Amino acid sequence: MGKSSKSNLWIILKYKSFGVSVSEKSLKHQVGDFLKKRWSGNFNELVGIEFVDASKDFAKMRLPLKSEILQPTGILHGGAIFSLMDCTGGVAAHLSYPGQNLVTLEMKVNFIRPVSSGFVIAETSPLHRGRKTSVWEIKVNDEETRIVAFATATYMVASTPAKKNIFPVFE
Repeated sequence: MGKSSKSNLWIILKYKSFGVSVSEKSLKHQVGDFLKKRWSGNFNELVGIEFVDASKDFAKMRLPLKSEILQPTGILHGGAIFSLMDCTGGVAAHLSYPGQNLVTLEMKVNFIRPVSSGFVIAETSPLHRGRKTSVWEIKVNDEETRIVAFATATYMVASTPAKKNIFPVFE
């Protein structure tokens, strides 16, 4: 294994909020623990959004289907899919802008296929990261990896920096 691929595998990041160094491997656990605490008792927990994985260029969330988020016809509500997508894009965007507060500026969603059981998975990757905005593509698949929805989302870097510990900061 060459030097560059080895260093890409074990990038050392500094967790500023708590002052501990973590490897890319444990970044997933640090972000997961943070989100579990942050989401406790709020909308994301109510809907049932679950953290799966994240890095500075990627986030993955899971949403198990339950009766409370289904339409009367028995299919997953579009608002639940939208919420999953916004949450997934927002986590990745926050990790890409250390110490900054970001807000959703706009999101365009294409609903492609209904789903009525199991779970859906959202994954995001950056299309553009600028000084004031970032644009992300977000895909939602069912448990058989068939596409359910696709979105592009724009997040704006707020003019005021994030409050301490609003989101973990990694270097």
